[in-house]
Amino acid sequence: MSYTNGLDKPTDYFEAKLYTGNESNLNITGLDFAPNLVWIKDRTTDHSNCWYDSVRGVQKRLQSNNTEAEGTDANGVTAFNSDGFTIGNSSSVNQNNDSFVSWNWKAGTSVSGTTTGSGTGKAYSGSVNTTSGFSIITYLGNGSAGHTIPHHLGAVPKFIIVKQSIGGAENWFNYHVSLGNTKDIHLN
Repeated sequence: MSYTNGLDKPTDYFEAKLYTGNESNLNITGLDFAPNLVWIKDRTTDHSNCWYDSVRGVQKRLQSNNTEAEGTDANGVTAFNSDGFTIGNSSSVNQNNDSFVSWNWKAGTSVSGTTTGSGTGKAYSGSVNTTSGFSIITYLGNGSAGHTIPHHLGAVPKFIIVKQSIGGAENWFNYHVSLGNTKDIHLN
């Protein structure tokens, strides 16, 4: 069976997973891939939305409902595994008896290089999956309009999320093709 987006099996690249917290180390398994981005939300209480990715590194957390910079959560996601991930006892991702959802994406192929466009080129690195059209890129800004950040997708992205992760509190800027490049929306 082929789906409209051309993927034979979409769960090879994205899958949501429900789990119940136990306030102890917990392995979330059953994904058809090793996730590169894990977004976790407590469905029982009002804990923040927690984002972890393999590019910035395990235990590096962003929270999409606020503007805070990246934080280290030694008890959040503690490992990315071949069919899921492991979490510690952080209440944001593992409150005892709370119901959680995780949205999980596979990128997979490592990329790195130097940015182009206006200003001084800066280092970037990331993980990309051209089949599913998904990439995670971390880069250093250079303060110049026209700074070009490679995404390695092989096609023009239709949706982009940008978050300054280090150095201060900033909005989560988003581009969507239906809004055009003169408007943006914020996750927070």
